[in-house]
Amino acid sequence: MSILSELTEGKAPWNQSFLGTDAYKFSMMMGGRPGEEEVFYLSFRKGGRLYMPVDLATVIEELLPRVGPKERNRDHAYLILNGFDMYPEDMDTLMLAMANHDLEIVYAVPKGEWVDPREPVLTLRGPQAIVSWLEPLLVGRISYQMQVATALLRASTPVDLTKRKDARAFMDSIATVTCEEQKRLTIEACRGALEADLDAATEAQRQEALRNLDRHITVDEQGYYDAVAAQCQALIDTGVTPDRFFEVGLRAATCMDQHLIALKACKDMGFNLTSNVYGAWLLGMTPVGTLGHEGIMRWGGDDELAFRAHMAALPRVIFLLDTNDTLRVGLPTAYKLFEEYPDRMDGVRPDSGDLEEQFRAFVDGQANLRTHRRPWIFEDGLNAERVIRYERLRAELCYPERLTLYGAGGYFIDRPEFTPYKRGAISMIYKLSNTERFGPTMKFGNELESGDSGKQSLPGVPVTCVEMATGTIVVCQEGAVPVGYRTYTSGDSRLRPDEVPSRPYIDAATSHLIETCQTGRADAVKRSHS
Repeated sequence: MSILSELTEGKAPWNQSFLGTDAYKFSMMMGGRPGEEEVFYLSFRKGGRLYMPVDLATVIEELLPRVGPKERNRDHAYLILNGFDMYPEDMDTLMLAMANHDLEIVYAVPKGEWVDPREPVLTLRGPQAIVSWLEPLLVGRISYQMQVATALLRASTPVDLTKRKDARAFMDSIATVTCEEQKRLTIEACRGALEADLDAATEAQRQEALRNLDRHITVDEQGYYDAVAAQCQALIDTGVTPDRFFEVGLRAATCMDQHLIALKACKDMGFNLTSNVYGAWLLGMTPVGTLGHEGIMRWGGDDELAFRAHMAALPRVIFLLDTNDTLRVGLPTAYKLFEEYPDRMDGVRPDSGDLEEQFRAFVDGQANLRTHRRPWIFEDGLNAERVIRYERLRAELCYPERLTLYGAGGYFIDRPEFTPYKRGAISMIYKLSNTERFGPTMKFGNELESGDSGKQSLPGVPVTCVEMATGTIVVCQEGAVPVGYRTYTSGDSRLRPDEVPSRPYIDAATSHLIETCQTGRADAVKRSHS
């Protein structure tokens, strides 16, 4: 019996459970407004032009679980048991949204078209409960399938998969996958690429190519398990005990099945904390997660307002510092709340910029506080080498081990994977861009916004449009498409120039929203220093 079969035998599948997402989605529902309308958009920051091999509406239908009242009560009881004490009405909001598939696709790159970095790939609108819930599995799957299809199209005439040297290299790149579901998604992505070659190949040729792919791809669950276990061992070898790490890599996995195999390896190696709630339920691990960027952005980008909302809902919050600015906004706000609530054990985590500089500032800043020291979590590109470096810094600053923790995502999940088509290769993201109460919102961060560097997101309800007179591809706003433009549609890839920009053209309305959000960020910095 396979690793996955042993794990799931007799258990409810993830697509019949509310739990198939990250734990911080539930904590942010508790500190948010689950029934209010929000807009999220899917995009990628780097990696060049990518091809869309699948129909995104169909993918969303596949990812949304079918959950009945019995499953709802089971999942709610599990969440309460693990500290996510959601109000019954919030669970009802989520259940109703799931049952109705209450999502509006505002914009989606059509199947068979190409898209450039930082353009919207997909823009969704719906109640916070469901439009946020969808993120982890959507990001991992679409990131993988777009990269596979693009690699195939760049490697060869799609049906000629064995003759050319570059085509053979592509075949080698997908020769081994982690699970049967990843194999299915690989073939599905290749089928989408083959359909781009309608003029050059017959249907019989395409079907033969797919049969060849099916015979060629090997599933190696044990090999993947072993590779993840080796990653775990490298962290253990740093001298940091597993109880100081937690796994946060569901978005890096191609599918839930891949992630479950990785979690089994993590658990067997002594790592018991994960953000995957379904995986925690299945494996007897502990689900963890409190606050992500959206949890601040849905409160108008106001760190203090967001932190307080989550503190009111949760016994412990890890404040995310960089939505506006780590040193100028996030940390000063955290210090204020540490002193105001001296008996709590809230902590902080950064997500961009110079983490070592920020950690020094965090430790130094606490020296002037009239309260006990708080937890710090290192994330963002974590690996064994960085853990060793951060531990040396921790020892230099005499900060307690028990208060210095580590979160690792892709390190556990996609770096041990056999294929090169990893989420980190293109930095695919899914960001909140508009809220019912506060309107357009952006994530900023502490990295230089130049080329494909930086983590600044788009505000509003972004859609990709074409200027009909010139064929220029432009990011616009839904409901405010300028005269002379139309929404990007099937066949428009022929309008794209050969050169791929790292930043898209932005229309005047979107530029205005960006300026408004930038002003809000500047005001947040001023308030923090007043």
